[in-house]
Amino acid sequence: MRRAGGGIVPAVWRYVALIGLNALVIGAWIGFAVGLFVVMGTLSSVVGTLVVPRGINSRISRTVDRALDALFLRLARRVRAFERRDRIFAWQSPLSLLVRLAAWLGLLVAGFALLLLPSVNGSMGQAFSDAGSSMFTLGYAAATGSGSTALGVLGSVHRPSRCRLAGRLPANPLRDVQSA
Repeated sequence: MRRAGGGIVPAVWRYVALIGLNALVIGAWIGFAVGLFVVMGTLSSVVGTLVVPRGINSRISRTVDRALDALFLRLARRVRAFERRDRIFAWQSPLSLLVRLAAWLGLLVAGFALLLLPSVNGSMGQAFSDAGSSMFTLGYAAATGSGSTALGVLGSVHRPSRCRLAGRLPANPLRDVQSA
């Protein structure tokens, strides 16, 4: 380490500065790599949960299930009457689907925002604006560059498939599984 301008600068940053890279650019590309991991993991969870005929081991689904189990057990802990407990637990399965869909959408928006970071010069606000615009509407925010335009289109491509998959969900998945 050596002193530079009153602060201590590690040797690696001195070499990074020599080749013209700064922390914002490096951070944006690290964000891109993390975003790619998040998007691929989330899409894998969506396809594995909604399309694959046998159960898969999805970390996202497990986390949602564990959180809802803890919540519903806490809600029903003091209720002694079976009918009231049954009414409380009847909401767990539908809420599990809704919370899981919300988690998937949130992770996809965050993942696509991280993927967009290098295209929007590391501006997190602009990246989330572009990702949200691509995911939820026909586009309220104009893309700023060719890279962000391509990723915006990619983010919106799966919108119709999301609607088709959600339309294929059974009205009461728990009842359909129990009757099979």
